[in-house]
Amino acid sequence: MTDLPFEIDFALDDWQAGDGNAAFNPIPAKLNLRHDRLDLTFDDGRAVWIEQQDGTIRIHGYLSAETGHDGPVNLDIEQTRFTVGTDDTNLLVVSSQPDTLGSVPSAEGTSKPHTQNIRSFLDLSTGHLREETTKWLSRDPGTFESETGYLVWVPGEHSDCARYPRELRIILASARGVADYVMFDRDAPTDDRFAIFEW
Repeated sequence: MTDLPFEIDFALDDWQAGDGNAAFNPIPAKLNLRHDRLDLTFDDGRAVWIEQQDGTIRIHGYLSAETGHDGPVNLDIEQTRFTVGTDDTNLLVVSSQPDTLGSVPSAEGTSKPHTQNIRSFLDLSTGHLREETTKWLSRDPGTFESETGYLVWVPGEHSDCARYPRELRIILASARGVADYVMFDRDAPTDDRFAIFEW
């Protein structure tokens, strides 16, 4: 058994490169093994910590300090479920026991499962839409419009998405399988994966 702590510098390759599906693009990294934690830090400032707490394996993901995002996004791996969230909020729960997922306080104050009533949405700035697209959404019968934005259903993989404006198709395709809806709101955050339009 290796004495701990143990530290090693290495380069992390793209796993697809070995299959010829991507270019080799190694990212310099450092792996630090301790008795209570495994730390993986990258030269660009990103980091992953893996630890165990009360039987739950917890993975913390950090962005570089330059992004201004200080807190981690956490993945908790329990015996029968995964939970993704921040230190303050659970964003997604995936369980092998659906009857234990999504417990919501009832009027009596007790928790009852209501998974069929819980839907997720991607929160995005209306700045990711062209002005013409917002006018299109205002006319679209499948869109819910509010004073500050639009709620758009994410169509399934086999749905006809050709009717959607191009930038909206790109966003909906990215949200498919992750969120049920996209909430475009003038006060919502922007996402650097998508184009931003000035109008």
